[in-house]
Amino acid sequence: MKLRVYITSVFIIVIFFSKTALCGNTVISFLNGRVIDERGFPIQGVKVIIENLEKLTDINGSFSFQNIISPYEVTIAERYTNTAVIYKELTVTNPDLVLFGDMGEYFANKVHLNIKISKISESSSSTIKFISTNAFTSTQEEVSEGDSLVKLTVSWPINRNSIEGELILIQKNDKGYQFLKRQNISLNKGRNNYEITFDTKKEKKLNSSNLKLFFYDKNYKINKLKLSLNFFNYDKNAEINLAEEYGNSSSIKIVIPDKFTESIKFRVTGIAESENGKGFISYNYASPEEQIKVVNETPPELETPLNNFLAVDGDTRFSYSSGTGAGIYVLEFKSFNPVMNFFIVTRERETYFRYLSRSEFNSANISFDWRVRKYITYFNTDDFVKPSIFKNDFSYKAVLYSQRRNFKTGYY
Repeated sequence: MKLRVYITSVFIIVIFFSKTALCGNTVISFLNGRVIDERGFPIQGVKVIIENLEKLTDINGSFSFQNIISPYEVTIAERYTNTAVIYKELTVTNPDLVLFGDMGEYFANKVHLNIKISKISESSSSTIKFISTNAFTSTQEEVSEGDSLVKLTVSWPINRNSIEGELILIQKNDKGYQFLKRQNISLNKGRNNYEITFDTKKEKKLNSSNLKLFFYDKNYKINKLKLSLNFFNYDKNAEINLAEEYGNSSSIKIVIPDKFTESIKFRVTGIAESENGKGFISYNYASPEEQIKVVNETPPELETPLNNFLAVDGDTRFSYSSGTGAGIYVLEFKSFNPVMNFFIVTRERETYFRYLSRSEFNSANISFDWRVRKYITYFNTDDFVKPSIFKNDFSYKAVLYSQRRNFKTGYY
């Protein structure tokens, strides 16, 4: 009980520590934004702090303020996961503020689909997944010859009573892709299990093409490629994983399905990680018969403080190198006893974690891990929080991440 009270008290401290610089000369009459998680699900009950003003998000994750000095700094804090995110130097009037971290089953409806499908033909295999134009997540399953029952788990935002979507099945054999089958379904809140019969008799024939990928760097211990099929104007999670390859050679040829009537793109995800834990994840988009070279990105390097630094407080400067490309930096601070997660989003190459000067941290030796992630291509924090124009963005993106370091608060 004492530990729980302590965690709560520390968490409350941080959400009151955000202050807006008063040097701006612009006033935002109405600021209307949302708080969403990394799935794109809106989050209810999050505290949003600007200067000395505080609001709670509603069931749609929405909040509003009036007469805010721009640029402004905003802190969002969520109590279930003990997570807070500080966004610096914002000027947009309708931000989508991301609460980083795994929300698990929080703020979501979840159902299980038990899908009975026609017998898979000999020497063939199928991939099946639920997709939707609305925010969702779904597991994906591979079906082999002889299998007849598939189980999928689908989640969607808790503020929606139901979700419309489609089951997508793609079948292939040794010669390439054979057909695609879609089936519309509607899922409702409060019903945990669905029994679904998936008929594959009426099929949409597919052709196959090649996609040639170039990616390998001996400086990284892990070189990995993932290929997925993404549907235009569907949610960003409407991707169907087609292949996964480790980069043991400089070029890989992958067979892909072709000749869809709707607009699609193939996402090429390049993953690299070095011995010390730094690396990058990049996202390219390609069309059939293209050749894609996955560019090696340079992650930021941590500069100060040094590893295992003691007595860190609000006057400790956290700095790092720029890494490649234009982007914004997300500093990640995690403690495990007590459990706390803090993030600072900034375009600058250094920042201060001011609330660590509080007496609660001076008197407690709390261990934190920290690292920096760089999100490209963004020119400032405004670009990062602007609502997406398209549900599924097909522009190049990458996340570069540094190695981790450790520090402790308090005096010894």
